[in-house]
Amino acid sequence: MVGNNNALSFYYKDQKRKGLHFVPGTPGNAMYTLRCTFLPLEANMVLSAVNLVDYDLMHEQMGLPAKGILRKTIDHTTGFPPNILFPNDNPVCRGCAEGKMHSKSYPDSQTRATRQFGKIHLDLKQFPIKSYHKFKYFMSFFDDFSYRAWTVLLKTKRAANSAMQQIIAMVKNQYPTTIVEWMIDGGGEFNLTALGETLKNNRIKVL
Repeated sequence: MVGNNNALSFYYKDQKRKGLHFVPGTPGNAMYTLRCTFLPLEANMVLSAVNLVDYDLMHEQMGLPAKGILRKTIDHTTGFPPNILFPNDNPVCRGCAEGKMHSKSYPDSQTRATRQFGKIHLDLKQFPIKSYHKFKYFMSFFDDFSYRAWTVLLKTKRAANSAMQQIIAMVKNQYPTTIVEWMIDGGGEFNLTALGETLKNNRIKVL
């Protein structure tokens, strides 16, 4: 195969005879047009092989849908390739297998807090359904040193900043220490502007 922005050519194994030749419809266009140098009969044989569509190809091109979903696509899609043979078993391709695998565990951290409240892990999660008392979210606070954890229920995300201020005040009043570092995952669930101001005013480092 030899190609550039102007043409894309496929050669026979002897590297001398050109077989398939593609050129862009217009200069700079990413859509290429086939220019065939075969005899008519040979050209038809090649094009029929190029256009061959089977179950595996449609399964990959459509984002790895299940076999049942692909069957329904035939009835609800215009121009779907006819006469596709569906396998009798339930084949699992590599993409499907990898998609169902569990994520690899994160390696154990080699750094730990050296004192209580030296590092706090913070996260904000949403309940599947709203609670009886209308709580929709909860914030978890985990002390890296003592393994102690606290949970605060929230009705809105806006209440997250107030909840953090309450935790900071609780640590100052009930424990003879202050929070040094605060770790969040940066998932976008927090108002980072308000969070940054709160932590900055309390001299807490964000990780």
